[in-house]
Amino acid sequence: MTAPIHDRRPQSIGVLAERCLANVADRSLRSVTSDADQQRREFELERRRDLVQRTRDRIPLRYRDAAITHAEIAAWTDALISATNAVPGRGLARGGSLFLLGATGRGKTFEAYGVIRAVAEAGIAAHWAALTEGDLFARLRPRPGVDSEAEFERVAQAELLVLDDLGSAKASDWTVNEVVFRLVNYRYEHMAPTVFVSNLELDEIKERLGDRITGRLNEMAQRVVFDGNDRRRQGGVASPPLTFMVPPRPVRAPGNWAPYYEEVAPG
Repeated sequence: MTAPIHDRRPQSIGVLAERCLANVADRSLRSVTSDADQQRREFELERRRDLVQRTRDRIPLRYRDAAITHAEIAAWTDALISATNAVPGRGLARGGSLFLLGATGRGKTFEAYGVIRAVAEAGIAAHWAALTEGDLFARLRPRPGVDSEAEFERVAQAELLVLDDLGSAKASDWTVNEVVFRLVNYRYEHMAPTVFVSNLELDEIKERLGDRITGRLNEMAQRVVFDGNDRRRQGGVASPPLTFMVPPRPVRAPGNWAPYYEEVAPG
């Protein structure tokens, strides 16, 4: 006769004890796993809160509550965040930049700081810098006890850069060729996300900064024109697509500046 599938004979105390211990161990393991997951979630929430607060503390008081309201800037920022999160641990993604144009008082600087806040609120600890063109020149002006080249590298190698009032300062060979061109060219060659802001018309920018700089800006940056209260983007302006890529391997920058990313030569 075939043996029954279920053995209904009395079980020994040892077997029952083993099953009870196994059940208790299984429940304990699930409890420990659940506790660990909860701790990780709480740690991540605390890390984000701290990151947002530290970012907010660095932003000028007038712009600390800045938020993106322009649809195209929001789309650009979302694409940057998504590309960065696709491969964690590789730094801020590389790709296109933004060029915000329009008369004074249209909210361009507010939107630019909104980009910085949005990146922090997404949990991305990017090394960023934000300054006006005039502040940039003041920082880099040769003077005793200051390494101007090191200061330039600190700005140029920021993972995310906001350069406000582009073209507003008095132009000279030093400001245009030694500072602005070098900075724009560095960001262009490394495809580093940059938010350029200017109150000038395109023709004025070209006249003040020259063909080399404006040509790179046109190629690297998506142009958004703030027109009156509507802040509409100027129609018919071609812009690069919203594409970003994972940055290459990290390279340590000189001094105490945070790691930046550099293209790796093929082969």
